[in-house]
Amino acid sequence: PAPTTVNLPVEGKGHILWLRVPLPEEERNEPTLYLPRVFLNLEVYLNGKRIYSFGEFKCDYKNRFSAFVPNRIFLPEDYKGNMIYFRVFSDSPRINGIQGGIVLGTREKLTLHLIRKEIPQFLVGVFCVFIGLLTLLSCVDRSADRPHAAISFGFFSFFIGIAFIALIAPLLWFVPAPRFWYFVLFPSFVLFPS
Repeated sequence: PAPTTVNLPVEGKGHILWLRVPLPEEERNEPTLYLPRVFLNLEVYLNGKRIYSFGEFKCDYKNRFSAFVPNRIFLPEDYKGNMIYFRVFSDSPRINGIQGGIVLGTREKLTLHLIRKEIPQFLVGVFCVFIGLLTLLSCVDRSADRPHAAISFGFFSFFIGIAFIALIAPLLWFVPAPRFWYFVLFPSFVLFPS
């Protein structure tokens, strides 16, 4: 894995970070790079050609936020021993870049590893959604002394569960709509009852 690049200080208007990482000589079937989280927009170059892009890069640095999603990049078969270049745009005063490192593996092994790794998070999310819905349903036909507490807990549990589920990498790959997942995740943080 390559090192992470979180919180690098920058000066000036356009915050572009270029990273260069050497790729190993060993051969892999369906070589795939996994970047757990890239802060804002990303382009990846290999042998002078762009092989991956996420978000928009504009000349005037008026780039729009796309989403914070894990990126899975399929490499061509002639990747061995070359340098791969990452171009990251961030509009914050500090470039956050790539968080969590860069991992190279086969498509199948990376996907299975991430599914196994994130099963507990998925189960916790489903459990929280279930408890939240069960609590809300129990408030429908009851006249309790404090129904607002049960309703608040129900919504809190439901939105916590949605947040857990919306952050699962393989789910983001199987339903490749990053803005959709961002707009599912963001309200779950904002709508936590107080």
